[in-house]
Amino acid sequence: MFHEDFESIFTSLIGGGETHTGVDGFVAAWSNWLAAWAAYRMTPAEAIDCGDQVVVCYEVLARPKGSTGEVKLNGADVWTVRDGKIARWEAYPSRRAALKAVGLEE
Repeated sequence: MFHEDFESIFTSLIGGGETHTGVDGFVAAWSNWLAAWAAYRMTPAEAIDCGDQVVVCYEVLARPKGSTGEVKLNGADVWTVRDGKIARWEAYPSRRAALKAVGLEE
C-alpha cells in the first residue's frame, strides 16, 4: 500500500516541520505526537480529489494528559499517490493551508 520511498511530513504546527522516511518513520512520528494526549479522536470531514493527491480535512477532539478538558483541532492532510501506492503524507494545521499546498488556494 505504501511506496518504497514513502515520506511523511509534519508541518511546523504539527510536530516541528520534520520529514520522516518509511512507514516506520511515520509510525514513530505519530507515536511521539500522540504521547502528549490522554484521549485523541480524529473524524474525517471532507475528502477532495486533486488527481494524484487527495486532501482529507478532519476534526480532532483530544484531551491532553493531566487535564480534564478537551481540545478541538481542525486540520487537513495531503496524501500523494504514485504508481498506485501512497508515496507521501503531509499534515497541515488547516484546510486552507492544505489547499494552498496543492495549488487550489492562494
